[in-house]
Amino acid sequence: MCEIYKINPEISHIFLDEIQQKKGFENWIRMLYDTKKFRQIFLSGSSASLLSQETGRVLSGRHITSEVFPLSFPEYRELPLG
Repeated sequence: MCEIYKINPEISHIFLDEIQQKKGFENWIRMLYDTKKFRQIFLSGSSASLLSQETGRVLSGRHITSEVFPLSFPEYRELPLG
């Protein structure tokens, strides 16, 4: 966790993509969450392992799961991209 603070000591949100590739990520995320040093921790990935029973057990009561589907090209074209 010290490495996170070397990047920015005032960090309040963490965004981690493809976290399921780190062995034992569930316990590491739980430790980060339980420190209460971060307002929010966001996890994303393309693997069903993020929805595994182990993740649910270790992060019980600490997570909200949202399945996000890709946009079709017509949906993408309708986005207000500035």
